[in-house]
Amino acid sequence: MKTINNHYIIQMTKDFIDEKIDYLTYSLDYSYELISRWDKMNRESEELADMINFYLFENGFDTIDLGYAGNEPLLRKVMRQQYMELMECINSDIY
Repeated sequence: MKTINNHYIIQMTKDFIDEKIDYLTYSLDYSYELISRWDKMNRESEELADMINFYLFENGFDTIDLGYAGNEPLLRKVMRQQYMELMECINSDIY
């Protein structure tokens, strides 16, 4: 089954950590995209959607105070670490 919506969120995060998306765009759009795509993500793959939520949102995006623009380097660092953990999990036998 295709996982277009799940991979959109993953690619959006990859683009942010590779500095293809700026801090303001990512900090404003990430939550919106995750919420608006959530039902579709679950229909595509509930397990992958849950992993994205756990690694990228709960242990990444949601841990940083986005109201302070000085947190951009910290957000990139945290999201890079969480992205790598998610990809490791996806590429292992766990998923």
